[in-house]
Formats: sequence, structure tokens, C-alpha cells
Amino acid sequence: MLKKIITGLALTLIVGLTVVPPVLADNHIPSDHVGQRLDVHPQVPPVPDSGEPKKEFRQAPTIDLRAVVLEITTDSDAQFEIVVANPTLNGDVSLAGEIVFRVTPGVTIYSSLLGGSGGTGVIQAPFVNHPIEPGNSLVFTFFARSQIVGNMPVFGSITYWPAGNMGAAQSVNRQFPVTVSAPSKRTDLPSQVREELEALGVQIEEKAASGVSNTGTDNPFGWANWFVILAFATGTIVVLGLFILIYMIVKVRSKSTRS
Repeated sequence: MLKKIITGLALTLIVGLTVVPPVLADNHIPSDHVGQRLDVHPQVPPVPDSGEPKKEFRQAPTIDLRAVVLEITTDSDAQFEIVVANPTLNGDVSLAGEIVFRVTPGVTIYSSLLGGSGGTGVIQAPFVNHPIEPGNSLVFTFFARSQIVGNMPVFGSITYWPAGNMGAAQSVNRQFPVTVSAPSKRTDLPSQVREELEALGVQIEEKAASGVSNTGTDNPFGWANWFVILAFATGTIVVLGLFILIYMIVKVRSKSTRS
């Protein structure tokens, strides 16, 4: 009788530990993808050619992709700047474009163009809805962090065109040899990114940096998943112990009665 009870409860524990984690995983609600476009191109049907001449640059814009810091340490980030200038000679032709970074796994890119989140993989940062007017220039600053030590190439490019004439787009590409001396431990936004966002009136929500563990709580109780599994296993063991204790008490009393 005792063997049957123990076997049944053991099977219950094994089945429970097998079923609970997948159920919790199914209930997981994926978070928003980081590094996606914040300046989305509207999907509109093509406009018939009106016959009006398309805008062209009278003088080529000045584009400069440069590295400020090429080393990542525990408390410091790599830093890149993209300088874009639209000459006054271009009259009424504004400059629109898109900046793209491609990074290896483990590397995260931060910029005010990306909002309060870091971007991984392929990071796209358009400046289409707010193009650069003639006679103005902008400096776009990007920061990189890494959880992996070693040499990490970072690929940066900018595609630019006269606002309203994407057919005249041109590109400038650069590769930056970044050295990661120690894994990044900072989880807050770079101070410059925070200041730029606050100047724009953007509400900043603190998020853990890429590579930092984040405990899941996707279950009906609102508890951490590991806690649910631990509670289930502990409860099963306690019930099993109680059954064994009750069985032993009954068995001892039975022997006493017979004697």
C-alpha cells in the first residue's frame, strides 16, 4: 500500500514538473521589439507623376561617420557620431534619410533616435518626418555596449536623399573595429541619450539593458515563474511526506491494537 502511494505521488510530481513550465511559456507575452523604426514611413498608394521637376541637391550634403570611442569596458560605452549637414545653397530642398547600424550578437546600440530602448541586430533610425533644412546640420550620437568580450565589428551606414525624392538616394558606409575589454554592467541609458530625450519631452521608462537577466512573471498569480515551479514541487513533497507519516501512524496503532 505504501509503495503504491509513494509511486502515485512521485508520478504526480514528475508530470507536474513536465507540464507547468510549458504552460507558463505559452502564457508568456512577448515584449516589444527593440531597435525598430520610430519614424515609420506611411503606406500610401503611389502618386501619379504630376510632371513637376523632382527636387535635387544643388550642392552635395556633408556626411561624416566617425568613431569617438572604440573600446567598451565595464563602465564605459563605445561612441559613434554621424554628422549630417545640408548646405544653404540647396535653397528649399530639405535632406531626409535613414541611419542603419548592424551589430553582432551581444552588442546593443543606444540613441535618442531609438527612444528609451536599445537596439540589437539591425538598427534603423530614420529622420524622414523631420528632415534637415538647408543651412542646418545635425549630429546623431550612438552608443554601444556588449556582454561579450573580444573584437566586435560595428557596421554603420546612412542613406540620404532630397526630401520627396527617394529615387535620388545615396549611401555612405563605414565599419568600426570595436574592442570589448570587459562586459558592460551599466543598465541605465547613456546620460547624453537621456538628456536628448528629455529635451524632446519624451517620457523615459527604465528598462534593463540587453543581456541582463529579467525574471518572468507571466502566470495567473503574478509570481515569478521559478517561484511557481518551486512552490509546486515543495507542495508535492510536503503532501508525500504527510501521506507517509499518516501511514506510519496508522500502521503503529494497528500493531498496538493487535497486541
